[in-house]
Amino acid sequence: PALNTPSLHDALPISDTDTDTDTDTDTDTDTDTDTDTDTDTDTDTDADPLPGPVEPYSYTIIDTSRHSCALTVDHYPVCWSSFKEVLAMDWLLQWVDVDVYNGFICGAASDGGLQCMGDAVWEWFGVGTTYTQVAVGADYESGYWACGLRTDGEIECYAIWRVPDLPDVAPGPFTRIEGGAQLSGIHESGLLYDMIRGSFHTWAEFYVDVDNSGFGYATECAVRVEGDIECQGWNAYLGDLEPPAVYTKVAVDQDANAVCGLTDLGEILCWGDPYPGTPPPVGPGYVDLSMDNDVGCAIAADGSATCWGADDESRYPP
Repeated sequence: PALNTPSLHDALPISDTDTDTDTDTDTDTDTDTDTDTDTDTDTDTDADPLPGPVEPYSYTIIDTSRHSCALTVDHYPVCWSSFKEVLAMDWLLQWVDVDVYNGFICGAASDGGLQCMGDAVWEWFGVGTTYTQVAVGADYESGYWACGLRTDGEIECYAIWRVPDLPDVAPGPFTRIEGGAQLSGIHESGLLYDMIRGSFHTWAEFYVDVDNSGFGYATECAVRVEGDIECQGWNAYLGDLEPPAVYTKVAVDQDANAVCGLTDLGEILCWGDPYPGTPPPVGPGYVDLSMDNDVGCAIAADGSATCWGADDESRYPP
């Protein structure tokens, strides 16, 4: 990948010895000693700093699982874990999307390819291909995959760990992909597609967003084009409990037995069991939302991030 290497300026001394042998005896012995040896001690050691996120961080996209990751407005990943530490990332690399599931973090690199890391894995997939979204997901019996949504709306998937290749993905274009306990895509037609099983869902609806949670026995919820939410799987009944609103995004946390939705007014509304620990934020002004493993995180319109839940102190963003 292009590492955006800073330009290092070679400060060359101006040794104006101008041996202008112009024997024009112009006694104007103006030898112009111009001792302007101006060695330009400004050796530009303050050459452009290495690229990386600029503090204070302003975020655009967030995802949480065992780790939490967000992208800054300048497209650098900032990740922190449930072990009260900020994870060391490759700051020279810019991403356009990030997805997190269990111990794995995957990003769609700005200059092409998918980068995945975690649990002794550091892999590049699809180098040279430009992806707009990334999803990392797992099958309880097999292992983990990373999928990328190409600029033409087609999906490519790669085995990360201990898994066979996935079935061929149906022709797109797709508008969204989502990882986690499932690997789902929203087709241009609005239908949901199961990438692990290679088939469209039997849900006879049209959707704009989808999320899932769990491992093995998963709960999956999706936002219909009308703005209400439907759930299937382990805790499908949660899809019947949402407060009246027009939703644009949904987040599921099977561990907490809870679902939250982001409304068209930027409010976060939650239902199911009360979220453990710190409650979700109240009021409008939010633009992104993610939940898993008893922790929820959201990004406000001003780029600030906030987290809540049982493990709140350990997963608050830097």
